Amino acid sequence: MNQKKHNKQNGGFTLIEIIVSLAIFTTVAVISVGALLRIMDANRKSISIKTVTNNVNFALESMTREMRVGSKYLIDSNITSSILKDYSPTESATLKDVTISSGNWVVAFNSSKVSTVNRTCNLIYAYRFNGTTLQKAQQSNDCGSAVAITNGDFKDIVSSDVV
Repeated sequence: MNQKKHNKQNGGFTLIEIIVSLAIFTTVAVISVGALLRIMDANRKSISIKTVTNNVNFALESMTREMRVGSKYLIDSNITSSILKDYSPTESATLKDVTISSGNWVVAFNSSKVSTVNRTCNLIYAYRFNGTTLQKAQQSNDCGSAVAITNGDFKDIVSSDVV
């Protein structure tokens, strides 16, 4: 009798016990993998948002630094095909009425940086926001003559991901 009892105690798991434990393990594994995938997706979105934020911060800090040391500013909300064609950096620029709510604006000014062509002349910088993107144009002035800055002179300064 002891032998029968001993053999029964050393027996393995029953088929039902194995199926139940496998079902529990599978359920826990599926839930864990789903949570891990959601965490990875949230991390990817967070990195993307941080990259865009850093891009915008760098552009705005650069603009701020350049404007702080510039001179003779012109602000205009009129964006046409011949932007700032009569902007003369030697005259005192007039401050025009700006409608920021329209989403379009241009800021032009004498930069503190000098032209590579004529070291006595400063560069002209112009920034514009056309409702969707922030852009910058750079022109060299002829020390007193008017400068024409057109739509083709502007280049995006933030990533296309920024809206």
